[in-house]
Amino acid sequence: MVIYNQELHESTVGVATWNILADGLSLGEFMNKDGDSVVLWQNRGPRVASCIQKMLSTPEISIVVTQENDHASWILNKIQEIDMPYIKMVRRHKGKNSEKFYISRLRDELMKEGYYSEEENAKICEFECNAGKPGCKLKTPQCIEKCASEISKSLRKNPNVREILTKKGMTCTTYEDEHEESNNPSDIYHSMDCLAVYYDSQTVKLKGQSDENATVFRLDFTHLHSQEEFSIFPAHLKSGEDKKGEIERVKELRLMLDEAKKYNNPIILMDSNTCMQYKGKIQDELSGEETDDFNYVHDVIESNGFKNVIDESDRGNKCFKMRHARGGQPKKFGELFYDTIDKICVQKPSKIHSIVLHRLPCNFQVLPVKHAKVVDKWRNDSEWRNKLKEACIDGKWGPNMEDNSTVNFDTFRKEENCDDRAFINTKEILLELYPNEYMPSDHPPAAVLVELGTEANQEAAIKEESISPTKEMKKHDTNKDEIANLNNARPKALAWEEAAHIPNTRSDNTPLPVPSRKCYGLGCFLLGAITSFVVCYLIYWKILLESKEPSSSLLNKPPTPALRAPIPSISSTPTILLRPSVKPTSSPSSLPSPKIDPPSLESTTKSTTILVENESIYFVDQTVRNQCGSIAQDGLSPTEALISCMEICIPAKGCLDSSVPANSVLCRTFESCISSLRLDYYDNWESKVNRLGSTPVNQALIAGIAVQSCFQQRSAYQEGKELCDAVCFDTECCFSDSTACPNDYQDDKFCEIFDGCWRENV
Repeated sequence: MVIYNQELHESTVGVATWNILADGLSLGEFMNKDGDSVVLWQNRGPRVASCIQKMLSTPEISIVVTQENDHASWILNKIQEIDMPYIKMVRRHKGKNSEKFYISRLRDELMKEGYYSEEENAKICEFECNAGKPGCKLKTPQCIEKCASEISKSLRKNPNVREILTKKGMTCTTYEDEHEESNNPSDIYHSMDCLAVYYDSQTVKLKGQSDENATVFRLDFTHLHSQEEFSIFPAHLKSGEDKKGEIERVKELRLMLDEAKKYNNPIILMDSNTCMQYKGKIQDELSGEETDDFNYVHDVIESNGFKNVIDESDRGNKCFKMRHARGGQPKKFGELFYDTIDKICVQKPSKIHSIVLHRLPCNFQVLPVKHAKVVDKWRNDSEWRNKLKEACIDGKWGPNMEDNSTVNFDTFRKEENCDDRAFINTKEILLELYPNEYMPSDHPPAAVLVELGTEANQEAAIKEESISPTKEMKKHDTNKDEIANLNNARPKALAWEEAAHIPNTRSDNTPLPVPSRKCYGLGCFLLGAITSFVVCYLIYWKILLESKEPSSSLLNKPPTPALRAPIPSISSTPTILLRPSVKPTSSPSSLPSPKIDPPSLESTTKSTTILVENESIYFVDQTVRNQCGSIAQDGLSPTEALISCMEICIPAKGCLDSSVPANSVLCRTFESCISSLRLDYYDNWESKVNRLGSTPVNQALIAGIAVQSCFQQRSAYQEGKELCDAVCFDTECCFSDSTACPNDYQDDKFCEIFDGCWRENV
């Protein structure tokens, strides 16, 4: 489920990129909580297919580009089986290692069990390299094909062996099982890993593509709603954190960028295998003038008029993986990887809108905030990274992290005065390594909405850049051309959900940014669904039916020319459609719906203009007003409505005893709290009131208020900053190494609910 609160450009297309981790490259390499069992394709494959299907079933995403895909047709069949026959797929073979490793494992296992003789293997080896010995490398496609053919013969002679191999983790499917064409459908299936593109033929039409043997893979599409043309360039660049790897990546990327500039609305979706974190290690290999003249992938993208719109600092985009010390690639043993290497590149000044894939029902979960800060330290400090690598190799760590001892590394951390405010055991953190139960690949997917049409994009970018943010906001912008980039204009914090429908224009008719929020933890999907339902329902009645004018005491400005918020799509599921779509809608949600009574219709029909500096104040006021505006307390016990109001109003308790000035931004924004509550309510019923919210609905609303108050575009203004500071008065411990959270705040949920409090200038 991807939820937004702004209608988008009519020719917007949603695209995603995901390295799904090839079956042939996965077994016996990665550490995680459950070891190899969670990596096996028979366990992981259905979840990969399900997640791609759910991405394509949202109204936002029309195209999913996958890298390292060695089961492309099988995935397509799984998607089409779920009443989605309109999903199509195009692919290009990219790498051969997956196929080679897969066939080698099958061959070695058959030899070990005595079902495949050394003589048979020797014949194959002689075919390739005249080696005549077991275990020789399969160097060419012809040799791989011959070996696979011999394996198929062995399996036909011993039909029960397939089941034995499958139990040991080998996929052992046939071409028929994989829905692939073959002269011998019962032969063992094997495939190079591919660049496979899945697309919704009801929203985009494939009109052309590059030749099969072309250096650059290109797909040309027409957006069926707007008839805008655009081209997709899927890619997977060479791996390696060294100078040689970067040179090869730059060479390949330049060819692709030169080709992309020839086409309308080019969109590059790739596993780039590099990021800014690689720069330091590469620079150590450079010398003299070479340092100044060396070209990095990032520089080549920028110099060719493109921009990468995936935020490298966002933990939701980072791979989090580590290879154990018992695999087949000794050079990679113990190498911690916590980097964002997936990129989506568009031409400047194209407009994009971030998509938060963690809200999808496939239940993606990424590294929590408190763990992410620690892992950043390990990854970016070469001494710490090497110490972790030594601990892995010396301790002979295996695939199941539960069985590995982290005592030595924990001792080192403590001797170094620790790297985090409240010590977290290394094993606890590494138990979340990818792939795992909630992330079926070592990469998380990344997605954006791209507005097609060069002229429209240029006009929108000019308007966006005409908005002058404060100096404090400007000083955090690393690239002036990206001020209008919504991906970089949002907070890095990953919050629960958006908590209100936001008017989609400012007083100068420029578009408001779309705050993009992510969600973590086992209960995040439930909270997100409830939040979006609550908010849409509240704003539907409050803003659209009442269109109530904010009080002059709230905004301190008289009303200006009319501006009315767009009507959101309200349905039984908490989803707001962004653009016209012919896709089937989701089935009604089974999630509990909060019971909310619509307000009276006695209000005037005046519409309002919201200035950018007043956005936070207005939106938070509307949320609080809807919860506390009609509270009445007559009995000796508090009602549920009163408790809900008291929990939301905790930041404004100082307004009740006048310790905070009545004309402060806090008291003006929480005015409904002052009129509905008394200070003795908190004294009498303190045990019933929870700072986090005592119900899922309250938790969602409190999280939404934090999001509303601290969204970067608003907190760049003075009153927005003051409101954010007041709402988040006790959350510094979640974002600072120097401050420890109180004992009763140690629960992960506290920092997750107030994740929206993060600001660039914290």
